Amino acid sequence: LITDGNEIVADNEMLTHYFNKDVTIKISNNVEIKSAILTTPDGDVELTQEEILNGKTITAIDKKHNAYKLVVIDVADRSVTVNFVTDLKNPTSSVVSDTYTTDQLITFEDESGVTATLDGVSIESGKVTLTEEGLHTLMLTDKAGNSIVYYPVIDKSAPEVSFVINGEEISIGDLTKKIYFNENVTVSLSDAYSLLKVSVNGEEKQGFSANSKEFTIELASDGEYLFVAEDKAGHSVQFTVVVDTKDPVGSITYENIADPTTDR
Repeated sequence: LITDGNEIVADNEMLTHYFNKDVTIKISNNVEIKSAILTTPDGDVELTQEEILNGKTITAIDKKHNAYKLVVIDVADRSVTVNFVTDLKNPTSSVVSDTYTTDQLITFEDESGVTATLDGVSIESGKVTLTEEGLHTLMLTDKAGNSIVYYPVIDKSAPEVSFVINGEEISIGDLTKKIYFNENVTVSLSDAYSLLKVSVNGEEKQGFSANSKEFTIELASDGEYLFVAEDKAGHSVQFTVVVDTKDPVGSITYENIADPTTDR
């Protein structure tokens, strides 16, 4: 079996050889062949003496598992059987490059057999549950050499909110009530695990396409500001900030008092 100029001597019919590219089958010694039968996914094909001696190329086609069996018998009735597979299909996994809000059991499969690592550690299908929040690396490789890498994210938390005045962070325990400030304030939203979509008073300030996990804005004008933030996992937080830097203004009206400057 020859692929990319590399030759593999296939003389053990108990072994199956896997390839993710074209394969040339060839008899390495110049012997007279009585028969050479190649069993393909489409049926049996009889190869000629010339084909088996000069090399018959099997083209790897379709993104699927294609099994072949070659039985060669020479004129002395000596035989050799070779089993091989061409496979252009990547392994499949239940966990892919997506953002998940719950724990995920990792299962994977491939007709050619598959090995897997999660964050660099070998795992078996159906034996590991992804629970830890954050970005992970899942690599799958089958016996033919097809490999794919997934980057799943576990995100169970809503975006975090912080308020800073004059460089000092202000702790706010309850975001369900309006939050009042009597001076300019910087509002920051962040998410450790996925991207943010933020709007202020209905105007979108940042979308998922911005590829950012942080958003900061300084509220330098008096007014009421409604914040809505959602991460890619669908967790959201909503709160209202009121900035009021003006002192109260009022007046007192006196009635039926002869001398309004008199203490009463």
